[in-house]
Amino acid sequence: MTHSQQLPEGTPASISRCADPHEAAAFWFARHQSGEMSDMELQVFEAWKASDSAHEREYQALQQVWTMARHIPANRLRALADDGNTRFPPQGDVAKSNGWRSVGATFAFLFACIAGFAGYQWQQAQPTFNASVDTPQGKRQKVALPDGSSVDVNIRTHMRIDYYRDRRIAILDAGEVSFNIVHDTAKPFLVDAGSGQIRVTGTQFNVRRDSDEVFITVVSGTVVVSSMAGSSMPPARLTAGMGMRIDAKGHADEPHGVNVAAVTAWREGKLVFDNQPLAEVVREVTRYRLHPVRIAGTSADLGQLRLSSTFSINDTEALLVALPRILPVKIRREPDGSVEIYRP
Repeated sequence: MTHSQQLPEGTPASISRCADPHEAAAFWFARHQSGEMSDMELQVFEAWKASDSAHEREYQALQQVWTMARHIPANRLRALADDGNTRFPPQGDVAKSNGWRSVGATFAFLFACIAGFAGYQWQQAQPTFNASVDTPQGKRQKVALPDGSSVDVNIRTHMRIDYYRDRRIAILDAGEVSFNIVHDTAKPFLVDAGSGQIRVTGTQFNVRRDSDEVFITVVSGTVVVSSMAGSSMPPARLTAGMGMRIDAKGHADEPHGVNVAAVTAWREGKLVFDNQPLAEVVREVTRYRLHPVRIAGTSADLGQLRLSSTFSINDTEALLVALPRILPVKIRREPDGSVEIYRP
């Protein structure tokens, strides 16, 4: 033992002879917990801590273990400590121990218990199911989930799904997904779509994320929609037939009625336009083509023309061919494969 100062007269012989700071720390911790330390013992205790920096470190370590142990439920602590052959003493028994070796053994149990509890907590925090979904251009798919829920995934979608013991989470980075979620009050289903978060227990709804814009449509049931952290938008409750849009800054439009059949027609391989502006039609058609469709820069008013019709997702050429027959426009094919719509 390296001393920075001598222990005072009256130090117990057992402590004076003890070369193991951990054992001595256990002895003093037990005495301190007993509440029976005399003024002389307190003086000796303080001198012992000051006599070697290792003493203070060992004592602080025991205090941390004790503090952590007090936050573990008693039944859980005993279960972790019980190996079938050893009885784990109540915390009060530590204070009554007469020897530091038995106290040290008790703290060894505590270390093991806390490590076991931490491992248990870590295990509880791990997902029970996880999957990544990536759909390239031209491919849609249906994914079955372990609880009987399912998701229809549109093209150009990237999503991750994690199931935990108390919740189910889908993180939609890009694309569009139609969710059919089995009801489970104990395990709400959460969708994180960047600027918008959706919470449900069981329902059918559609979520689309274009860049940082999010569009939510409810097919059946109810969902609660919140914007990203920091936004002043209060949570909005949407019921069947309602939808809303949240922009990149977390600002949301008022919930409104939508044509659910048109929004979710992609699941059947269809594009349904219900009196929609040509600008929106062009944006939607471009999603399903290798090369973009655009409106001529000098004909901005063309974007306000309205279109009502149904086409196949797999045959957007048919839409482009039919467009000049429906609206007062013409199309021009560019060498790079893009298509431009202009006024004749």
